[in-house]
Amino acid sequence: MGQQAKCVIETWIARSATRARALNAHVLLPLLAYFLLSSLLTVKPASAAADVQGTENDLHVNARNATIVEILDALKSRFQFTYQLRSYNTHALTGIYSGRSLRETLERILDGNNFILKSSEHGLELVVLGAATPVTADLTGSRPAGAATPNPSPASPPPLSSYLAQNAPAPDAGPASSP
Repeated sequence: MGQQAKCVIETWIARSATRARALNAHVLLPLLAYFLLSSLLTVKPASAAADVQGTENDLHVNARNATIVEILDALKSRFQFTYQLRSYNTHALTGIYSGRSLRETLERILDGNNFILKSSEHGLELVVLGAATPVTADLTGSRPAGAATPNPSPASPPPLSSYLAQNAPAPDAGPASSP
């Protein structure tokens, strides 16, 4: 390659480097700042996890913002049981659920849900029926027709004046004579 071609290439590289520095200073730095700020300000959803530790006879489930489905899937991958969900409480669970058996641990995880849990030859079978509805007290005092009053109040005592009038001694007819 000739000296003149070498000089042209070196000049082109030097100008390209100058252009790249100008591009960095005016375009890339604001873009970099924009992406950094947007990533810091973006709200990311909390990650969910269900970590299963131990054996079927000493079980610990560490749930972090995990749904019942995520926890049941994690348990199903380690233990022999089947489950069906008809409906369930959709709140995310966070905490450590432990028990001396898979059954006991499942009962703690499913607290707040109506479910059926039975043993079979294939392991445990779980059917989640739905979120449990809270029992509320009847504070209005209304009862169905024909329902008995649970604790009837005792009759109130009569006023003192009517009691004395009814139980006053009869007027004396005179001194009693003795034979």
